[in-house]
Amino acid sequence: VDWAALTRQESVFAMDMRPILPWIPGVMPSALMAFSPDPGRVPELEKALQGLMATIAAIAPEVLSFEKLSRDDTGSTLYNLRIRPWNDLPVLQLAVRGSEFLFVLGESLFHDALGLLEGTSGTSLIDTERYAMAFGELSRAAPQTTFVDAAKAVDDVRAQILPLIGDDYNNRTEREVAAELFDLCRVVDTVAHTTHAEGFTVVGEEWIRFNERAVE
Repeated sequence: VDWAALTRQESVFAMDMRPILPWIPGVMPSALMAFSPDPGRVPELEKALQGLMATIAAIAPEVLSFEKLSRDDTGSTLYNLRIRPWNDLPVLQLAVRGSEFLFVLGESLFHDALGLLEGTSGTSLIDTERYAMAFGELSRAAPQTTFVDAAKAVDDVRAQILPLIGDDYNNRTEREVAAELFDLCRVVDTVAHTTHAEGFTVVGEEWIRFNERAVE
C-alpha cells in the first residue's frame, strides 16, 4: 500500500482530549484522520484499511472483534474494531462515503465527525466563532492550516483528572492546587498557524492568543 497517497489530496488530522470511550477517564485522547484521495484509488485503500483492522482483530479474537456495516440511507460503509470485554464497544472505526474516508480512534469523535460528513448533525469547527477569532486576519484559505484550542484541551483534561482526586479533608488542598495549576495552563487561549508558498519560499504565519489572566 502506498500510504503516502493518503495525504496527497485534501486531508485533516485532529486530536480531541476527550477519552476514546466517554466513561473511561484518563485514557489516551481521541484522534482522527480524514482524507479524500483520488476516486480511482478508493477501492484499494478501503480494502487495505479494512484488512488492517481485520488483522488487528485476529491477533486477539477473545478480546477484539471486527464488523462491516452498510448505511443505505447515507451511503456510508462503516468498519468497527470492537472490544468484547467492554460490551463490544467500538474503539477504532473507519467510515467510507464516496471518496471520503474517516479513520478514527475514539467513539465520541467518530460520531461527531460522521454526522458532519453525512450532513445529519453537528456544526463544523471552521464555522464556529472561536475558530474565526483564533485566525483573525490570517487567511483560512491557505493550503495548510493548524488550529489548537489550547484552553479547551486544558478544560477537557481537567474534567477527567479532578474527579479522580478525592474530596475528603486530607485531599481537599490537593484538589485546590490541581485546579490552580489547570487555571495557569489556560494562559494560552488559542493557536492558529497557516502555511503558504510565495514563489520558491514557504511562508508560515502564526497567531497566539492569550487570555485575560496572562495579560494581567
